[in-house]
Amino acid sequence: GPGGGASPGLIALTLHESCAGELAVGPLPPAAATTGTRLVFFLGAVRDMSDGERAGLAAECGARGVPLLGCRIGPVPEFTSKILQVLAFHAM
Repeated sequence: GPGGGASPGLIALTLHESCAGELAVGPLPPAAATTGTRLVFFLGAVRDMSDGERAGLAAECGARGVPLLGCRIGPVPEFTSKILQVLAFHAM
């Protein structure tokens, strides 16, 4: 999109079981708790994101200087979807 520029303290994440990096769940180290970094998760919802959606997200993040990382909760899709259901329930 227009504008752009770096977005300090913001990281975009996609969550999918095929990603190599595991999302660490647990207490934050003291330094991490005070940096003010915000994580924004982009999910495919009922279905996985399409290649075009992933490309669009990567382009927008790149234009805004926002790092885009992929991670997973675990290698099993059913586990990931159950965790997301719990998160969505508690966010309401």
